[in-house]
Amino acid sequence: MILKIDEVSSRTVGRFVAKLALALVLAALAWLSVLAWFTAILAVMRRYRFDPDPFTSWDEVLWLMFLAHGLRLAHMATA
Repeated sequence: MILKIDEVSSRTVGRFVAKLALALVLAALAWLSVLAWFTAILAVMRRYRFDPDPFTSWDEVLWLMFLAHGLRLAHMATA
């Protein structure tokens, strides 16, 4: 089954895959929140808006922050 998505979403999904690989490396080094902040700064500089239709950098910021804080809480709970 082939999904048809718009060009903005297609590019963002490509970035998502690349950032997911980078996030796994940074999570091992406890630097995941830095990547989230960097993505947020880029979104502001590129003047991205919160848009419900395409998958944007703001969505990436949200999942990166969620993952970073979740991993931090898990680490604190086991320490």
